[in-house]
Amino acid sequence: MKIYITDKEHVYTYVITSVETVTPDRTDLIEDTEGVTEITLVTCEDAAATNRTIVKGTLEGSVEYDKAPKEVLESFSKSYNQMQI
Repeated sequence: MKIYITDKEHVYTYVITSVETVTPDRTDLIEDTEGVTEITLVTCEDAAATNRTIVKGTLEGSVEYDKAPKEVLESFSKSYNQMQI
């Protein structure tokens, strides 16, 4: 699976390397890894914030925003909300 992010000038593609469920005290998982261009995404699993989902990925590459595939650009206009209260 891949992660796409943009600064509206480029689209950056990361390949997911791990997905973990951890307790909130696992702050070590957001530390930078020397020599690795990576992204770390963190989200709470529930409204009580009892666990976190940590998704890590390494940079695969980037492309100019206006040259990115249409389906990737369309994904940036979608609204996402996983929390159901």
